[in-house]
Amino acid sequence: MSGCPVCRAGFRRTAICPRCGADLTALMSVAVRAWRLRESARDALDAGDWGTAQDCAAAAQHLQDTPAGRALLAVASLRLF
Repeated sequence: MSGCPVCRAGFRRTAICPRCGADLTALMSVAVRAWRLRESARDALDAGDWGTAQDCAAAAQHLQDTPAGRALLAVASLRLF
């Protein structure tokens, strides 16, 4: 999440946008869930569980598309072929 979806103010990691007052709690929850899924994907890769890694990375990307998430998904997907 790069900024407030209402006014596009820079994201300052607060639950309320300082510019327009929009409640960002739900968006922050999605970002945290995506981060946790990426962490689970990394843990699964460390454990050699490529299927779980790919599933977690794909779910994270579905929630929040990030460059690091795309790279993680690409790595996790390599072993499935």
